[in-house]
Amino acid sequence: MTRAILRVLGLGLLYLLASPVFLVLGIRRLQKLQQLHRALAAGAVTCPSCGYRNALAALARCRRCGFAEYATRLRCSACGQTTKTIDCASCQASIRVW
Repeated sequence: MTRAILRVLGLGLLYLLASPVFLVLGIRRLQKLQQLHRALAAGAVTCPSCGYRNALAALARCRRCGFAEYATRLRCSACGQTTKTIDCASCQASIRVW
């Protein structure tokens, strides 16, 4: 009985000590989601290399299945492939969207 209580207390202490780490990770994830939301709401992403504003809705070819469509460049409607980066139309640098 006392061994089970010690196990529960130890596990509770472990969760208590790990909670600041989970809080920081959750805040970082929320910041990335806000960055993605701002990019989607604006409809364009600015290239950090050359400053060109790249539209998210453009003719794009899926890297997995090769399907070409005029829609968002972040998700293929044919196979469901999602991507975190797009190529700049001006300088061909990779832009991390989220």
